[in-house]
Amino acid sequence: IVTIKGEVNDDGVTGTADSVDYDDQIQGPVSTITPAIDGSRTLTIFDKSVLINETSTTYQGTSFADIAVDDIVEISGFNTSATAITATFIRKTNDNVIELKGTVTDFITGSSFFKLAGITINFDNSTVFDLAGGSLADGLFVEVKGDLQSSPTSITAREVELEEDAFEDGSEVSLQGVVSQVNSPTSFILGSQLVDASNVSILPASGINVGINIEVEGEIINGILVASEIELRDGSVEIKAPVVDVDTVNNQIEFQLPLGGDSVFVSINNQTQFEDEFLSIPAFSIADIDQGNFVKIKGFENDGEIIASRVKRLNPIDEDTEIQGRVSAFTEDPSIPRITSITILGLTFTINNTVTYDPLTLPSTIEIGNIIELVDKNPADGIIDEVESD
Repeated sequence: IVTIKGEVNDDGVTGTADSVDYDDQIQGPVSTITPAIDGSRTLTIFDKSVLINETSTTYQGTSFADIAVDDIVEISGFNTSATAITATFIRKTNDNVIELKGTVTDFITGSSFFKLAGITINFDNSTVFDLAGGSLADGLFVEVKGDLQSSPTSITAREVELEEDAFEDGSEVSLQGVVSQVNSPTSFILGSQLVDASNVSILPASGINVGINIEVEGEIINGILVASEIELRDGSVEIKAPVVDVDTVNNQIEFQLPLGGDSVFVSINNQTQFEDEFLSIPAFSIADIDQGNFVKIKGFENDGEIIASRVKRLNPIDEDTEIQGRVSAFTEDPSIPRITSITILGLTFTINNTVTYDPLTLPSTIEIGNIIELVDKNPADGIIDEVESD
């Protein structure tokens, strides 16, 4: 995740950057890892809970399956609360260098330590302080770069820098992030930035909810981002299936779901991120995708169009065919009771009496708008084997 400052051209989509700044969210040792559930796991690094995803997180030097306790990792991503991060990038490092952000506590003038979120930060004459003309004091929000000591709760600081993330009043801003708090349908916090969406004519159809990934454009007025436009950048749509066709002119990927069934088209735009887990092509793009490739799509619906936020090519061995989206219609036989058909992403799937439900209460609790995943187990035969609710 980077911050770009510069001038935007009259076309609104190109510009010239004056600066591009990258600053990770945290770098430190993994102390706990939860088991994988629906392609996600949670790491604990110091006081932070870091959510990683098999598809939407990019990995360097490690992988979703291989990351382990005591690995020292660098995390880039979106703050979803004061203690939670959704990772977009994770890199395993080969040293004991730590980077940690937080509010200074327990500092006594003349002492050689303070604390950040319970972690003891030791410093000496070699430590470089960049506090913008101020002096170290409780309440300052700082970033510390240093070396991990034998105790996992102690760091020797190389640098202590004041963190100033606020935008200047009058700035035109395009900010992407995860909604961390909703105050009303038109007032929410994106990461740590308060947003006023009362002037936005078209809001996401699913509403503004905690945890959604959006991009907000607008102007900073009295410290508030007054939004003029809001767009989804991630959503509940997931497709994992073999590619039927690729249209590089119209930037679309075609799938048939279930296998041999109706076509569904996924659009690619200039913000779609690509990853190749199968052949590890570095600059992987839609031009590298061939008919028959097994691909996982994560994205969202916009006015009936499916837009991919992430595309990952997978090794097809042992992969199930899956489709996930919001239920727009369903039929039920109350005498059994069982669901006999479910419609998601404009496609209607027949659900026969051999299908496994998870949770088991699904047939009696399904509602329009629920997020449902349908699974055709490997080897795919065009018949839905499992129905899972989110």
